[in-house]
Amino acid sequence: NGRSQSVLKCRVSGASALDIGDSKWTSISGIQFDGYSSSGHAIRMTDPAIESGTYLPSFAHLSDLAINNFTGTDTNHLGVLMSACGIFAINALEAKFEDIFFSDCRIGIYTYACYTPRIARCTFDGMAEASVVSQLDQAGSITHSDFVRGRDTNGVVTLVVPEGFGGASTIPSGQIVIVDSTGTTISACKLKNAYREIVVQTVSKPVISDNWIRTDGEIGIYSIDTACDIIGNRFDPAYVAGTSTRKNIYYVMSRSRLNTFGNIVGNHFFLYGGGEFDANVQIDATNASYPTSGNITGNYFGDT
Repeated sequence: NGRSQSVLKCRVSGASALDIGDSKWTSISGIQFDGYSSSGHAIRMTDPAIESGTYLPSFAHLSDLAINNFTGTDTNHLGVLMSACGIFAINALEAKFEDIFFSDCRIGIYTYACYTPRIARCTFDGMAEASVVSQLDQAGSITHSDFVRGRDTNGVVTLVVPEGFGGASTIPSGQIVIVDSTGTTISACKLKNAYREIVVQTVSKPVISDNWIRTDGEIGIYSIDTACDIIGNRFDPAYVAGTSTRKNIYYVMSRSRLNTFGNIVGNHFFLYGGGEFDANVQIDATNASYPTSGNITGNYFGDT
């Protein structure tokens, strides 16, 4: 395990341990980043000339790292304070994040306006706000990753830039939070121990497939004004005694136009061993003047 061979201890308050924003073909591996209560981002990947078309950093490959205890604040590209992240990337092109262990940070990975960011085989344990935030990205993917423990109470994530539809500056927190992105894929991941596991808001064409989701908290997949393809997932809720308002899939459709929730196909909703559960699938449309449509087919409800 190369990540324990080199240890970088960050003891600078409100600043990043490593900045690779103005770079191409950078490869970083085999390092353990240790922060503390006032640490900023562990790794900053911010294009020095956003919207210039340079798309820097380009083709960065971060792998076999451990990132621990980055729980302070840092700044975004506008100089505004934000929560510390294990990795904070803006405008990056073809970035790969593979085989990285994140523990006890405020946010694990935050990508903004990146093209094809790829997260694979990563583990997230104890993120205070969110494990992954993807905002305004194109064709990103999160695959074969383990989301062990997230925020277990209701809360929000403050966005780098207000979201496009309605201009909200926050979004409900979750293990994975996707907002205003296009073509995101979440596949073959394991998610548990959080108030919400996956949150998508005003996202175009997201695919959530072949994941194992244990709805320990309130919601497994929370879709806000988004048509999702939710395909082939296994929902295996933990036992919760007494009254419960838990939902495996929860849609809220509030746009004043035709609302299409997408496709819920081939999922397996297991029983929950007792206690109470509110709904496997709940779709709320707040404007009665506009119909809501979609496809729910081929799903299985039960343990066998």
